[in-house]
Amino acid sequence: MEITNRIVYLLRGHISRELNAQEQAELLAWGNRDPAFRRLLEEVVSEEGLKAALQAFDAVYGTDQAASISRMERRIADGIRAAEEKSLKRRATHRLQRWIPYAAAVILVLAVGIYVFRYRVGLPSKTTDTTHLAADIQPGGNRATLKLSGGRTISLSEEQGGIVVVDGDITYEDGNTVTALADRTNGRSDAVQLELATPNGGTYSITLPDGSRVWLNAASTLKYPSRFDGKERIVELEGEAYFDVRSVKSDSGGEPFKVITQGQTVEVLGTQFNISAYPDESETKTTLVKGRVQVTSTIGNRPPIEMEPGQQAITHGAYTDVKQVMADKYTAWKDGFFYFDRLPMREAIAQLARWYDLEISYKGKLSEDNMFAYVERNKPLSAVLRALEKSGLKFEMAQTDGRARLIVLGER
Repeated sequence: MEITNRIVYLLRGHISRELNAQEQAELLAWGNRDPAFRRLLEEVVSEEGLKAALQAFDAVYGTDQAASISRMERRIADGIRAAEEKSLKRRATHRLQRWIPYAAAVILVLAVGIYVFRYRVGLPSKTTDTTHLAADIQPGGNRATLKLSGGRTISLSEEQGGIVVVDGDITYEDGNTVTALADRTNGRSDAVQLELATPNGGTYSITLPDGSRVWLNAASTLKYPSRFDGKERIVELEGEAYFDVRSVKSDSGGEPFKVITQGQTVEVLGTQFNISAYPDESETKTTLVKGRVQVTSTIGNRPPIEMEPGQQAITHGAYTDVKQVMADKYTAWKDGFFYFDRLPMREAIAQLARWYDLEISYKGKLSEDNMFAYVERNKPLSAVLRALEKSGLKFEMAQTDGRARLIVLGER
């Protein structure tokens, strides 16, 4: 029951926007533990899900929600205790399976209850034309091109999720060949420069010659050699990518791995981190998940800054600031989620534009409020817009020269 009460507390705080970063991370970790928990979390954070639950709640329990929730808490608490007593001699997996339905009922009812008390909303209205249009816009997927040294470009398979670079060959992750590189000399091919690029609505991964792995987000480009020679391993990034860098030892010690972007040079030996360096954004952000990295601004002669896990280095021009962050917020895209936690509205909309390949325009005065949403990236645009409407945003859809345009509506 302690676990159930804790999750109820976190969900109450989430709906009322009162959780701190540590509590929000705890709730997210709980949601990732089990598919059933994840589905429930998505329902609770979705205004549409809350409205549907509210309609059923009103139909069954009437308008006296305080008394109804109190009765429901007692009844389900008794049910959980009874289930636990009967399950003592069963395996742990059976106990968990019996516990989930009770816990889910408590959480959903109490979440709806607190939503009623603080943010009472009307029942669902008819679907708008905007929803219909947005429902037709499907999410991005595995899309990328590989540019070879001679300029030839290969469109990579959407049925695959990544490529592997080995000396003389590039294969998909399942071993199927993409292409052979230049002819080998003395059993070894010459090192050539290659380029992996994802379009709007695309994502792809690559395993580099040293065994390091990189996941590219939408509208991103990674330049890298077919083989790392010398004392350094250097790649260039435009856009966003998550790096899992393998530590490589040599006679002189570790071989540094460097990522060069428009605003930063990031140097590591072996670690995991995320870099966001889109050319249309004024800041370059490196978020460290594991290990240590050094970040240096590409402008000026300032000394490098050494980061620790859970820190983010934000470079604007010649200046770099470091702050503590919840790294999951900045790496959720790699695991298939939009995670907007008190994120400025324009930053969130920019992520949608890249993933759903949208043109964006704004009407009226926009709110300065930040937003929260936690939505799977494999859902159609309409599902994401419904989650964002919970933050008070309104949208319209249009078509411009065959391309979808999202209109964000502000105050008139």
